[in-house]
Amino acid sequence: MSYINKIEVALPLHKHKQTDIGEYMARFFGFGFMLKPMFENSKIEHRYSVLPDFTPTNEYEPFYSKGHKPPTVEERLKIYSQEAPELCRIAFEKLEVDSKEITHLLTVSCTGMSAPGLEIILMNKLGFADDIYRTSINFMGCYAAIHALKHADLICKTDPEAKVLIVSVELCTLHYQYKMQYSNMASSILFGDGAAAVLVSNHPEGLKINAFKSGICWGGLDDMQWNISADGFKMELSPDIPTHIKESIETFTQDFFKKNNVTKTEIDYWAIHPGGKAVLEAVEESLDLAPEKLSESYTVLNDFGNMSSATVLFVLKEIMQKTEKNKRIFSCGFGPGITIESMLLST
Repeated sequence: MSYINKIEVALPLHKHKQTDIGEYMARFFGFGFMLKPMFENSKIEHRYSVLPDFTPTNEYEPFYSKGHKPPTVEERLKIYSQEAPELCRIAFEKLEVDSKEITHLLTVSCTGMSAPGLEIILMNKLGFADDIYRTSINFMGCYAAIHALKHADLICKTDPEAKVLIVSVELCTLHYQYKMQYSNMASSILFGDGAAAVLVSNHPEGLKINAFKSGICWGGLDDMQWNISADGFKMELSPDIPTHIKESIETFTQDFFKKNNVTKTEIDYWAIHPGGKAVLEAVEESLDLAPEKLSESYTVLNDFGNMSSATVLFVLKEIMQKTEKNKRIFSCGFGPGITIESMLLST
């Protein structure tokens, strides 16, 4: 039986108030007065970025240049290649694990790719063994960390001595788009940067991994997309996403709980990916949960915004810091598709 032994996180240097980001977006991107109430009602207070652009008092060479063409894919990925490995290093070193003890390395990201990939860069940067098992989980979006945990669980089931490191890093703020449309405005309100490192093994410490379940809200297949264009990585977001989640999550969880002989009332913590305030409210309404049941998700949303795949790991870290023995945790994330990845954990 595998366990999430420890989770550590890392954040970029630049911490921006949500109000400052809102003023920047209104002034620079031309989104205007439409954004102000959306920023004010987002339940986000701060977000972090590898870019200093969004706080007006900073003196800097801007990444987003008003009146010019958007940054190219190459320009965006150049910064990713500089910043992402360093955030991974910081998160990993907080785990306080000897790199030579790590047997398997899984990297997770949807905001940057290269070959040689992040996993090889980290092997060199952090001193992992040359023959370490390694793989990358790329471009899957906000649910990808749970997919990586599923992979780690399978590894531990086949190798009793496995020590699996998962590193999730997302630099979402490199991919803002200039064109005035709903998806771009929503992205400017929600997304931030961050990284998380997770140690998974068969050592009985931390959160016990009990089961996984996947699903797809087929009615929302076109409502959440993540594509690469000539201007950069482009997020397509529909205002109908919360509705699709609200219509699907109750049946999804009922089936999952029934299969694992658990009832909703036996779930002590709900580690829901905070894709945004509307997403969390859709889960609350569908499952008839009081907002305090999702308090850790709201805390992460408030403090960091949506960091794509890394975000649910921030939520789980919050829960690990406060849980006592014999508690059950349901966790899920939503991504392009609309895909649902979920898991049952216990202490």
